[in-house]
Amino acid sequence: MTQNLGNVEKEFAGLDLRSSASLKMDLSCLTHCDVNGAILLHALIKGLEEKKISVTLQNVSSEIEYLLKITHLRQEFSLSAHKGDNIFFAYIGRSAYFIYTGIKEYLYFIGELAFAFVYTLRYPSSFRIKELLRSIQEHSIKALPIVLLTSMLIGLVIAYQSALQIQKYGADIFVVDMLVISVTRELAPLIAAIVVAGRSGSAYTAQLGVMKMTEEIDAMRTMGFDPFRFIILPNIIALMIGLPMIIFLADIMGVFGGMFAAKMELGITALEFIGRIEEIFNVNHLFVGLVKGPFFALIIASIGSMRGMAVENSTDSIGINTKTSVVSSIFIVIICDAIFSIVFLELGI
Repeated sequence: MTQNLGNVEKEFAGLDLRSSASLKMDLSCLTHCDVNGAILLHALIKGLEEKKISVTLQNVSSEIEYLLKITHLRQEFSLSAHKGDNIFFAYIGRSAYFIYTGIKEYLYFIGELAFAFVYTLRYPSSFRIKELLRSIQEHSIKALPIVLLTSMLIGLVIAYQSALQIQKYGADIFVVDMLVISVTRELAPLIAAIVVAGRSGSAYTAQLGVMKMTEEIDAMRTMGFDPFRFIILPNIIALMIGLPMIIFLADIMGVFGGMFAAKMELGITALEFIGRIEEIFNVNHLFVGLVKGPFFALIIASIGSMRGMAVENSTDSIGINTKTSVVSSIFIVIICDAIFSIVFLELGI
């Protein structure tokens, strides 16, 4: 709003208002406002009140209302909505519109990504192998320690808690069945995806966000380099390659943590534990977990990259979009995992 302050002051100066009149200001079209704009609005209303003109603000967004409050524009200027407006339904409407615009932006982003992928298939020499390898190292290999530690602790806790219940029925060995199947099918893929979303998804958003703020993205386009082909696509493919590897190793560490807990709590030796795995384990359990990896990686990397490209020219925008990318990625990954579970269950896999 700063660049429009002069025009706003001229508009107010041209108003012919009588004393003791009332003025209603509809701010529904004011979508963006900064502190300077709020201070100007405060000064203009104060000047009108000195002329004994009653001022009422209508349709004030929460962001602008916050700015008005921190610039000491309090309830002496009443913040009212149109008669008959319902705050609950207004909130539902805004939320629905936000979801709609988010889906539309994501579909547009996927379209751009698909175009970049087709172009790369047609011209393989344009693909940046070095960027792919660098991304695998930064966002997959370096994520291994925290993912493996988390998976081992989850396996340990699951086995320990299960042992306390199974021990009551004298079915100690069945702790192996529950642990191995739950870890390989559900827990390891989900834990790996959540950790990677928090670590690598946020990194994608921050990297692209800083590049947008410093106008590196615009510079690349000016020089004829498509950021989708040179930055985003290698990152997405790298994570789609790396996440299944992470899940496989997380499976091993989760089972190892459960084996340790079974030994400590139930006295099941490593040989007995491994022997039971050979009896009950089906390769389908491993397949179900690994096949989720590329889909989870696509969700995490694409949402993280999309939010990075949505960053505006402010540091607040980086924080907001990074938070949104992590929360959205984790939420959609959990939904995707639930869909996979239902589909594989119906297929009998």
